[in-house]
Amino acid sequence: MMSFILRQRWLCVSLASFVLVFILFVYDAHREPPMMRQLRANGIPTTIEELKAKYPLPPDSENGMHLLLEAAEKLWEPNGDDYYNLPLPGNHDVEFGVPLTQEQQEALRQYVDKNQEVLELIFRAMEYPYIRLPHDRYLHEDFSPHRGVRRQARLLCCVALDAALNGDMKLMNRAVTAGLRLGEPFFYGTVYMDYFSGASYVAYSLNAIQLILGYVIPPRDILQQWRQTLSLLSDITFTHAQNAIRNENAYSITAYRYAGPSFDGKEHEMSLLLKRNTLEWMQIPSFWAIRQCQRGLTETLNATNDSIYHAYVLSQDYDLFLYWFNAVFFPPLAIYDSVLRATASHLARLATTQTALAALLFQYDHGHLPETLDELVPDYLEAASRDPFTPGDAIRCRMIDDVAVFYSVGRIARDDG
Repeated sequence: MMSFILRQRWLCVSLASFVLVFILFVYDAHREPPMMRQLRANGIPTTIEELKAKYPLPPDSENGMHLLLEAAEKLWEPNGDDYYNLPLPGNHDVEFGVPLTQEQQEALRQYVDKNQEVLELIFRAMEYPYIRLPHDRYLHEDFSPHRGVRRQARLLCCVALDAALNGDMKLMNRAVTAGLRLGEPFFYGTVYMDYFSGASYVAYSLNAIQLILGYVIPPRDILQQWRQTLSLLSDITFTHAQNAIRNENAYSITAYRYAGPSFDGKEHEMSLLLKRNTLEWMQIPSFWAIRQCQRGLTETLNATNDSIYHAYVLSQDYDLFLYWFNAVFFPPLAIYDSVLRATASHLARLATTQTALAALLFQYDHGHLPETLDELVPDYLEAASRDPFTPGDAIRCRMIDDVAVFYSVGRIARDDG
């Protein structure tokens, strides 16, 4: 026997290696992958049930979301030329301070008049202490609430502008304030798509403020209220982004496991076993890439508003191949970079608008705009509004045709005016 083993030692070594690999394969199929263990150790939800438990819903009597859903069903939308004549920033021919055409004014007035009932439902919803989406948002891809609230954000933008042009400062303020709160139901328990939606709805109100300032200067108390609200939103925006990255794991891991109603049959057991073990074993040769991206993810989740620039830059450090490679082996990375880019852009919009409002408050008190933005600190801003696309620079200001323009350098990270 020994002589046979010695003569056929390579065959025996191969057979022993195969048996060892098979034993490890079977063992590995019944244990939790390292990625899962790391997520659990950091308190990150890995299932839909854990995600729902982390974000309990308030009683229906305290939740105004049902009114927003009702408003979405009743909202009237213009068609054809009436829609294209709406003075919506970013979509149509609307320039700062340029008077609206007759067609734009008529389309705006018609849009607002036909949605008075919807407007009252939105304002009533804002009187509730909470506005939360139901938990079934996690169980299926139903984007109807997103579409409905987006249309309401557009309506509130037009209502605010129409009220400003007609001198109704109270209605203007109510519309802007309601619009700034429309992101709330999507930020609570937020995941990837919810986060982008919430930020885009807030952006409608930021655009409304910018348009309004081209036609009228609101009373001082309204400017102060808007500035304080934007300051609060700036403080919590990065937290929402971090939660989106954390919470998206529940969806990513579900797909990673081939879980859900579509994969309940026994015919999927073998594909699940093969995929799970392939990914598990491939983490060994991809160890360096995974560690690099885990480091960026960890730094992002532990960062504060003051260090978002470094987290944003770190997310750009790995190349496209590593991004998609690790998005397969470590699902949270599939959204990591895009969430940070969106967050930096959103924070830049908040910072520029907040600085403009602070400058107008300064003008109310001194009769002129500040010569430098440093004059706004600390009476009008607690600190200079930082540009998230730079390591430490503040938002910039430039005078163009006697108009103060506040801006961020953007993703190009270069001040080209």
